[in-house]
Amino acid sequence: HAEYTIRSAKAGKHVLCEKPLALDAVEARVLLEAQARTGVKMGEAFMVRTHPQWLRARELVRAGRIGELPIPDWRWTIEVDLFGVIHGCHVFVPFLRSQGHGHLLNVASAAGLLSAGGMGAYNVAKAGVVALSETLYAELVDSKVEVTVLCPMFFQSNIAKGSRMTDDKTRAMAASLIAKGPPAADVARAALAAVDRGDLYAVPMADGRWAWRLKRAAPAVFARIAARAVKRATR
Repeated sequence: HAEYTIRSAKAGKHVLCEKPLALDAVEARVLLEAQARTGVKMGEAFMVRTHPQWLRARELVRAGRIGELPIPDWRWTIEVDLFGVIHGCHVFVPFLRSQGHGHLLNVASAAGLLSAGGMGAYNVAKAGVVALSETLYAELVDSKVEVTVLCPMFFQSNIAKGSRMTDDKTRAMAASLIAKGPPAADVARAALAAVDRGDLYAVPMADGRWAWRLKRAAPAVFARIAARAVKRATR
């Protein structure tokens, strides 16, 4: 299409050209020179970049449903949601041991217990927090340092705004569930009550406790139910 694009430019016409605008670097350079001489605007009608079908495909790829979630997003999520807790434990566990008593409250998520689809990196990070807390509980069982891991379902917070969810439907689903959840103060009170009781697990929402029970009792049934629920919510 380069020949006709140049002819149109010489006639003073702006050009929106069907792809490809040029077949190689030589043609592209000639077109750039023609545009510079004439001052007209040239563009390539590469519609697949903005077609809803391909925008949706891009969202799915970025969200990890097709292919793999980008490694930088895995690293970012694990650095924030797992290594943040690791760093805290690395600093405070020796201090609590040295003073001979205390209580460590780690914030995980029900995602770390349930591992529903569509949240791979987040699930892995939060499951890591659960495993870290269980390990510390075992290591400190003969001391007066206790451990609790908080595993809430969705509650009112700004987590959807700060998370790397490039799939708009997943973000909208999360925002809706967060808005319908209990206030953060209720979750905090449940966490402190679990600390007072000396519980290892604090799962404050009833639906989270029932889902966890079902997963342990019938993991295959739970997986099918969870998969259908995620599919409906993100349809």
